[in-house]
Amino acid sequence: MKPAYGSLLWGLIIMAFNGGCKKPGFNDLGGSNVINGVVVLYDTLALGYGYAPVSGQTVYLQDPSDTTGYLYSSKSNPLGQFSFNGFDSTARYRIYTSFDSNHVHYTGNLLYNDYNASFLHAWDSLVVSIDESSQNGIFYEVFDSLGGRISNANLYIFTSKLLWQVTDSTGVGSNYPALKSDVFGRCLQMHVAGGLYYYIIAIYKVKPGVSWKGVDTVWVNNTGIRKKTITLRP
Repeated sequence: MKPAYGSLLWGLIIMAFNGGCKKPGFNDLGGSNVINGVVVLYDTLALGYGYAPVSGQTVYLQDPSDTTGYLYSSKSNPLGQFSFNGFDSTARYRIYTSFDSNHVHYTGNLLYNDYNASFLHAWDSLVVSIDESSQNGIFYEVFDSLGGRISNANLYIFTSKLLWQVTDSTGVGSNYPALKSDVFGRCLQMHVAGGLYYYIIAIYKVKPGVSWKGVDTVWVNNTGIRKKTITLRP
């Protein structure tokens, strides 16, 4: 299935989002240790269920008490790996990265301080996922009556209860293009109007003249992705 916001990553140009500027006046990080890490993408809403390294991604090191800029930056290699030298294990640092892909914002961060200094010289995972603090969406997993996941079902989203009640099998009157469930039975619609109830209908055509259907309602806030399931029945 192609996610509602388009095919993600791999083969696309990932745009770095630096979120600040380098702070002047820092000669080094005041230590002799090394921070090693690897940028990995983890998106179970639209991609697979595994971790995928992200290459060419700019990673920033920041003083956690100062959110207006960063101390140093590093770019991940083809394996997604990055390093910072001069790490002081008694100090606190925040490492973060973020990017936009097809109008969806992804972010990830790690906090280093003296209680996790044992991680020095290891390859820590900087896990990047959909940022739910700055955007919203509707996510459904589609099942049959026995709990099996259904792929290739159409899911329609309405703001009008009346149109939702009288629509046909093609979803006439829906507010967004039909979502097609993927091989895991997942549907995702990003960036909807917040503060509304949405009316959902999902239809799976078993064969000509035979369809399974399920309906649901969902409230969506201005931020956060509402995650629900829907069961289709004859």
